[in-house]
Amino acid sequence: MNRPPLTESVVAEALTKYHGNMAAAARALTVNRSSVWRFVRKSPALTTQMESLRETMLDHAESALQKAVLKGEAWAVCFFLKTQGKSRGYTNAGANPLLADLRQAEADALVSLGQLLLTPRSRSSARLATDDMAPAIENATPAQAKLLKYLA
Repeated sequence: MNRPPLTESVVAEALTKYHGNMAAAARALTVNRSSVWRFVRKSPALTTQMESLRETMLDHAESALQKAVLKGEAWAVCFFLKTQGKSRGYTNAGANPLLADLRQAEADALVSLGQLLLTPRSRSSARLATDDMAPAIENATPAQAKLLKYLA
């Protein structure tokens, strides 16, 4: 397939048309995305243009979110408060203590599993046996024990 060579002006026009979406610009130019990405990376002017296009899209996204918040759309209000209302106490922490406990148990179980994996064993098998996990399961909280048994 004959296609014209990539030039700064052709790539700049495609990037502008597709608002900085490199995949869409590449499809329009009948090349793959990585070719466009490499071409942009080599050109200071195109790199600057991409930064500007991304900033413009960010501005549009913020404007759309603001409009949704002002309309009272619950998803937008919730997202905005979680990301921008932290100084006023709007966070995920403490919202669901059971979920927080489960996440902590999962993290603790993964640490225990990592310690078990790093402990030398005489068996050549890489699979953990239930008896390898027994000490960790005995010292675990119920949620941790459940996760460890599942991993065994």
